[in-house]
Amino acid sequence: MVGKEIYIFGAAGFAAESALIARQCGYHVAAFVESDAAWMPERTALELMPGDWVKIMPQSQFADSIVPGTCVAIAIADATIARRIADQFASVLSFPNIIHPSASVEAASIENCGNIIYPGCIISWHAHVGRFNKFQAYVTIGHEVKIGDFNEFNPRATVSGCVTVGNGCLLGAACSVRQGLRIGDDAVVGMGAVVTNDVSDGDVVAGVPARSLK
Repeated sequence: MVGKEIYIFGAAGFAAESALIARQCGYHVAAFVESDAAWMPERTALELMPGDWVKIMPQSQFADSIVPGTCVAIAIADATIARRIADQFASVLSFPNIIHPSASVEAASIENCGNIIYPGCIISWHAHVGRFNKFQAYVTIGHEVKIGDFNEFNPRATVSGCVTVGNGCLLGAACSVRQGLRIGDDAVVGMGAVVTNDVSDGDVVAGVPARSLK
């Protein structure tokens, strides 16, 4: 039986990975939607598996043909672009959570709006997750963590208990955040960083221990 159709915003590697997860969740990937028209002359399809091609359509074409309630996932890392798409189509489209079957999320509270959770992720007891967050493979979120909207957690990022993560943040691969801290809005934590103090809004930190690069 063919699953419910879903469209994926984005047409690069992250979009392809998200499409494969959507398939494992029972969706049929109808097309990728490219918001950057500059890609379109050279790219008309994306190969998910050998010989398995899924078409790419420009956003303008998608906007002209959508049916209210169509399911969409936003697989674009740039939080500004993701926000713009969500705002543009919020009243028309459905943004279900895409959660890989191997992820452990049962004890958490996750808003059902556009989150994408990769294989092996753990979102622990009484953690709260907002909207349009992306958790790549093997991310670990500790107990009672509060996460806002439009954040991206790269593979194996680890956030200890009772941390607050704002909106629009990027946590790099294999970084670690000590318990009880706050990561401010639009902050960036570098890959492999060990965060031992709060991170201010808009700051960029890296290193062991993490220090501001601004």
